[in-house]
Amino acid sequence: MMEYCYYVINKLKTEVFMRLVPLCLILALTSIVNAASIVLPGIVSSSSYDILTLNNSIPQRSISYNIQTLAGDDITLRLRYINLNSLNIPFGDTVTSSAFEISIGDSSIISIGDITNDLFRETSVNISDLAIGDTLTLHFILGETSDAIGLYEPWLAITDSISPDGITDLTPYHVSGLTIGLSWSASGDDGLNGKAQVYELRYSEEQVGEDTLGWWNNATQASGLPDPGVPGSPDSCLVEGLRPNSPYYLAIVAYDELGNRSVISNIAACTTGVSQYCLYYDSDDYAKIPFNPVLNTDSAITLEAWYYLQSDFGGMHAAVIDKPAPNHESPFYQYNLVPVVPPDNIPDFYAQLAVNDIYHPFEIQTAGEVNSWVHIALTFDGYSKKLYMNGELIGEMSEEGEISNYNTDIRLGALGNMDSWFFKGYIDEIRLWAVARTQAEIVETMNHTLQGDEPGLVAYWNFDEGQGQVIHDLTASGVDGYLGDLSGIDPRDPTWIESTVPIDTTRVRANDRTDRLPSKVEIGQNYPNPFNSSTQISFKLPKADHVRLDIFDMLGRKVATLADGQYMAGEHRVSWTGVSDAGEHLASGVYFYKLKTENIDQTHKIMMLK
Repeated sequence: MMEYCYYVINKLKTEVFMRLVPLCLILALTSIVNAASIVLPGIVSSSSYDILTLNNSIPQRSISYNIQTLAGDDITLRLRYINLNSLNIPFGDTVTSSAFEISIGDSSIISIGDITNDLFRETSVNISDLAIGDTLTLHFILGETSDAIGLYEPWLAITDSISPDGITDLTPYHVSGLTIGLSWSASGDDGLNGKAQVYELRYSEEQVGEDTLGWWNNATQASGLPDPGVPGSPDSCLVEGLRPNSPYYLAIVAYDELGNRSVISNIAACTTGVSQYCLYYDSDDYAKIPFNPVLNTDSAITLEAWYYLQSDFGGMHAAVIDKPAPNHESPFYQYNLVPVVPPDNIPDFYAQLAVNDIYHPFEIQTAGEVNSWVHIALTFDGYSKKLYMNGELIGEMSEEGEISNYNTDIRLGALGNMDSWFFKGYIDEIRLWAVARTQAEIVETMNHTLQGDEPGLVAYWNFDEGQGQVIHDLTASGVDGYLGDLSGIDPRDPTWIESTVPIDTTRVRANDRTDRLPSKVEIGQNYPNPFNSSTQISFKLPKADHVRLDIFDMLGRKVATLADGQYMAGEHRVSWTGVSDAGEHLASGVYFYKLKTENIDQTHKIMMLK
């Protein structure tokens, strides 16, 4: 159905969602055309419309409009007229013969023809190769027997029948257990600003067959899409609320102002990662990492974490991670990362790293990151402390010396021995390095899971166990922790919950260097092995491929499927918690995991000890 944008002499009529093409409606009613305000009883008031008067003494007249149409636009003209020499005739009587003609510049476009016995005439024409600002002329020719004719309510409608350009480079750039990030180049349109009006993105777990339109109509519509940018500029969005370890197919279209839709884009296919978990602290919970010498570093350190602070947090200080001095005596803390919530509920951030046994708190006013995931990193290279938030340097303090080390435990979600200073919210992905990482290094890995064998990494807790009491360190250090104060269930245990932290389970993104891709399919030994409650299996793909990863028992029976879908090129990790597809907690013993792609079929041994 066409939607018109009507322009009426001296009165503009528009409809909702109509394309507002500025016609400027310049009436050439100077010495060429005479305009008269004649009252036509029962039809229109002189205050609303002007009447264009033509008579047979000057048989040819014109009205010109400055228009801003583009190639492919349709122009529809609607005219009404009446015999002005018989103002008392009933509305609906006829007038004598005349003709109308539409032209662009010197070129005749269409002739409306004889208007005898008509009071209403409408016609349309498709315009091509039309420049913005061209003049459209309505040319009237009166027949020899015509009386004077009055025109009123001339409506000019310009409609657009050209769809925006289709998108051809829809690409996943971020894949996690619950989200897929997509990027693409903005499409152009023939509208006045050259941009499309709105995007629509849909996704489904059903693979696209020959009936692409049928797939589109049945797919789920995503929300939170950006406004289209200028043609060729990068646009992106995040599709959330997906199912872990599931294949997804996604496509996008663009619409213009009149609802013309582009062709459906290329289909982006990827598989979400395994479920990621984090720990939720409800303001009286904590977890503990027992002391281990690797937790003490001498001349350099980097401490990283993701946290999500809830706005109804009721305390004043609450540590994401804290390693106190013995008995909480001066200098009070070896190191910690602490959001500080003053009464106005806008947090600062407070970090402590004891150097030369001196207490030098590092307090920074932040932008008030509440109810959202925040990445924080504290570094020290022997000469200066630096604090980074979401990859940006937010504070720096010069201080030379050695890090003060104490043989104390680490607590997560609680500050020192202060029982009233607990964290409320989510904590995930804590990493301890024995090197001072650069800003570029922090940014490079903050949105990616680690392998656990990165140079300088001494402890790594990613909280993906999802159950149980143990927090596993994924490095060779093996500094495992537990929930609460004891290894058993405790009222102060934080809760396992699926994480929405913006972390990829693959280390290769759209802008990564191609030299990170392997030359062939590679599968690593699971880690840890043997394992108790959870282990991870990594594999690398040189190109996008269908991957199936199954677990078999000693009798060759398949007990679990960890992956079965399309994966992008790069490195991927999946977890197994010793649970079968039927939900059964399997017994200790030897199992095998088998990775199968288009070209390879590899099997490795795995041991579970409980």
